Amino acid sequence: MKLSRMNKLLICYYDHEINTRSVMSIPRLVSDVIKDLEPFFEVTFFSFLYDYQDSLIKTKPVSLKIEWNDKFKKKFVNTVLQKIKIKDAFLKRKTIHSYLKKQKEFFDTIIVLGLDDVDFLRTCFPAAKIIYWIHGISAIYKKEYLQQINKIDFLWSPTVAVYKKIVNELHPVVFTAEFQLFPNWADPCFSVYNENLITELRHKHQINKEEKVFIFCGGNIKLKGSFILQKAFRRFSNNAGEKIVVFIAGEPVKGEELITEHVRFVYPGLIPPETLAAYYQASAFGLFPSLGGYEHAPLTLIEMIACNVLPVAADVGGIKEMLGADYPMLVDAPHSVDEWVSKIQQLLAMDLQNRNALISFLRNKMQQYSRKDTVKIMNSIIF
Repeated sequence: MKLSRMNKLLICYYDHEINTRSVMSIPRLVSDVIKDLEPFFEVTFFSFLYDYQDSLIKTKPVSLKIEWNDKFKKKFVNTVLQKIKIKDAFLKRKTIHSYLKKQKEFFDTIIVLGLDDVDFLRTCFPAAKIIYWIHGISAIYKKEYLQQINKIDFLWSPTVAVYKKIVNELHPVVFTAEFQLFPNWADPCFSVYNENLITELRHKHQINKEEKVFIFCGGNIKLKGSFILQKAFRRFSNNAGEKIVVFIAGEPVKGEELITEHVRFVYPGLIPPETLAAYYQASAFGLFPSLGGYEHAPLTLIEMIACNVLPVAADVGGIKEMLGADYPMLVDAPHSVDEWVSKIQQLLAMDLQNRNALISFLRNKMQQYSRKDTVKIMNSIIF
């Protein structure tokens, strides 16, 4: 379906480099949207790499160099940068805002993934239609960001949970933007079984057929909960003497760590999606220990299930909406190490028939998290 004219579209995202083979999940989603829309839109997005390459995206990003003013230069020289932990994303945001102010470009439509950018974008582009594509419920806990929510025109969300949360937080103010359910989706590579690669990595990490294999995929951020897994497996009592391997993916670190006599943590490092798919497919069980209201509809769960991995998941954010209120492997007290130990023991005790039934149930649930016709959705917004 072709649009009647080339609209100018700005995609405002910079936490990670947009790339179809990114080691991060959200940049892969954004790149898919760019691929869908670039035949019909004049797309603008940003990169901070001098050698940006993506053979699957025809549109070239606007290349920017992180902008430092005298204040930040002085802080850097005095090594205060490390002390106050100024994030790279903050400086990227500042640089992009400065660029947009100087260029004074016009955009018909803006897709923004950070709620803290909405006020700036609405001020700069008062006539543009702004779509806020939310990927983390945590944003709406920041009141200074939430107050910008009615400056958007459309809210894209992969679950209804965040919409309800926003409405409740705004009470009694009416939420004026149009809500659209816009699901996350797994890259097709997570449905492709690469037996050679799986065999290769099992050999690399010396994993035998008798060992029980788990996988966790998430950054080394406290809210992702990896420290909970450390505590749970150290406390884990394995009376059967089964050997357990836990892949801890999504962190830069590589290597192995013997947690107990029976439990070994393996750190494969940051890996591209095809390799990550093989790690999932070499695993039987998944671990999703995120804490608080941080998560929404995480791709890690969608990708796990596409690879027939059965997850134990914290009941936070939109997870219950994703997996179902009756899903038996939800941890309703994510901070409780005892709860995690109990659920892991239940998972290991489950017979193959029940495991397969649960996986089948989850795969049916994940059909609602499949790639949508983005062009059709954009048409409905513009016309």
